[in-house]
Amino acid sequence: MEKNMTFLQTMSASLNEMRTAEEFVDVVMVFEERRIPCHRVVLASTCEYFHRMFLAGMKESSSDEVTLNEIDGDTGDLLIGYLYSGMIEITQENALNLLAASDMLLLRDLKAKIQAFLCCNIHAKNCVSFLNASRLYKLQDLIKDSQKFLNTHCKDVTRKGDLVELQEDDLVGILNFDPSEDSFRILRKWVQAVDGRDGRFMELVKNVDLSRFSKEFLCYDVMGEPLMRNEAGMELIQEAIKSILLCENRTEVTFRYTLHNISSLSPTNVYSPEYYMRNLRWSVFLGTDTKDSRPKSLAVFVQCKSDSSSTLSCEILYELRLLKQKADGAAYTKSQS
Repeated sequence: MEKNMTFLQTMSASLNEMRTAEEFVDVVMVFEERRIPCHRVVLASTCEYFHRMFLAGMKESSSDEVTLNEIDGDTGDLLIGYLYSGMIEITQENALNLLAASDMLLLRDLKAKIQAFLCCNIHAKNCVSFLNASRLYKLQDLIKDSQKFLNTHCKDVTRKGDLVELQEDDLVGILNFDPSEDSFRILRKWVQAVDGRDGRFMELVKNVDLSRFSKEFLCYDVMGEPLMRNEAGMELIQEAIKSILLCENRTEVTFRYTLHNISSLSPTNVYSPEYYMRNLRWSVFLGTDTKDSRPKSLAVFVQCKSDSSSTLSCEILYELRLLKQKADGAAYTKSQS
């Protein structure tokens, strides 16, 4: 037997008109402060959630009012219209609220429509929220599309999107996917977005391929990051530089870097370059090229003998607190812990 679509459409329109005119209504749906008179039989016939509710012998099955505070008034109004007509306008402003409500009310067809809409409207500002929602409501297509957008547009997402809401697993995906220097900037920005995340920095930076960075970026940006100023961080930098030199078939690298601002540190907090570089047999020479008779910093020249006849060398600007200075200015004694 064929369905008479014209008849069904006419009946649907008539029922909706009776609802708005409050004819033969027998239940009032309450969404926050919004009260919407409805026909119980229509709700039960078009929504599995209400069908179960009215059959379960719960108080809602005989009550004149059913309150759903989990759904806001505007969303509730749209949903009731959908249950009567099968039509609804999905927008970027209401999509996530409708998604949550359709999941709660077991409206699978509507949920699928919302997923299709979201997949077609992913951009930098909403990518993170869409990805989180897709996992919460188990929307596999949206998970796939959101992750793809996040990885391929990670720079825009982290500049325009909400890094507070970006989950750690998704951040790791970005770090593994993007070999550029932006991956380190993204990690740093993610850590800074929420208090307490700095404790995860050293574990997460292991997902960043530092050897793909330029020597300049390593020496100025990576070594300039306070969270890298520890033994594990310096070992990662050291390995990255060694890898870069091997790839370039070169044996020399030069960089300048201010390690500490001594005015904000006590002597016990000062680490020396020989501590960081001890595994490479670094020799440290102190001197100053400033004309100031009371220099504020020392140039620390670090030299490492490689296994070959070549020499790996670098220059670091390293802040020290001076306890005493020899008369000829040739040598200095640094603070001891």
